[in-house]
Amino acid sequence: MVSVKFSKLKRLADGYKTSWIRRPSLLQVAALCHRPGENGREILLVTSLGRGHWILPKGWPKKKVSSAQTALEEAFEEAGIRGKVSQAPIGTYHYTKAGRSGGILSCVATVYEVVFSEMAKNFPEKGERKVKWFKQSAAAEAVSSKELAEILRTFEPSP
Repeated sequence: MVSVKFSKLKRLADGYKTSWIRRPSLLQVAALCHRPGENGREILLVTSLGRGHWILPKGWPKKKVSSAQTALEEAFEEAGIRGKVSQAPIGTYHYTKAGRSGGILSCVATVYEVVFSEMAKNFPEKGERKVKWFKQSAAAEAVSSKELAEILRTFEPSP
């Protein structure tokens, strides 16, 4: 039988908990695509691949590509959206994501404004996600992240 002092086990356990809790969030970039609608501003949402929640198009940053440009590329890949992207972020929000190994990942998304110009008929993730335009207030209600809902609720397009 192996004998280990309780204090040593506690230090090991405390170190494990601390390293897990303090693990930095993973960074993603998101596109807040919008257009004028008959009854006010409309915001584009897509469904997540895993649970089918309404979210903004988003993805992982890419080397040698600005975060703003990556957000625009994600809008095209996930929803076929083309438009003009702001170079400065308009906000950030935190969320959790299921990892491939089944663990939970803590993520933070930096959001970039995309002014809609057109929607392609074909795009890489067509058929994998639902794509829908929402009134601004309805978009804020449709998302599960409270921080993202606040961004959507208070969003004012750049001039």
